[in-house]
Amino acid sequence: MPDAVPSITRPMERYFSVSEANALVPLLKKTFDDVRAARSDMREHLSALRAAGDEPDPVTLEPAADAPPEIAERYVSLRALRDDVLDRLRQLSELGVEIKGADGLCDVRSRFKGRVVYLCWQAGEETFATWHELDAGFVGRQPIADASAFEGSLLN
Repeated sequence: MPDAVPSITRPMERYFSVSEANALVPLLKKTFDDVRAARSDMREHLSALRAAGDEPDPVTLEPAADAPPEIAERYVSLRALRDDVLDRLRQLSELGVEIKGADGLCDVRSRFKGRVVYLCWQAGEETFATWHELDAGFVGRQPIADASAFEGSLLN
């Protein structure tokens, strides 16, 4: 199953201070742990379907009309897991989190020296400890040397 995440639009432009971003970390950890578990379950269902000679359409996830009950049940479970993952990622997006990978990579926008940048977090990290320019991506990550240099929009 690919790591690509469907585009989820943000309802508003929000900027985070480092402390505001760090307040999200417990939610990010829980959400991405749950998403990883659901994606693992999805892979198991896909493997079982393929082993039974069925190749699921990744868009519809609908069984053939004459599918045996056990196959149809797997499709129901697979769709429920997919919908749950998308809902969880959408909830993060609504908070202003930009999902870069369903495996637990995300950014939030911040202001740094008068420009908009990303504070970056990936699963396994305890805090938002790095940042990068909007067009630099993960490889452009730099350590946050002075958290007070990053401004949010709620408390600033």
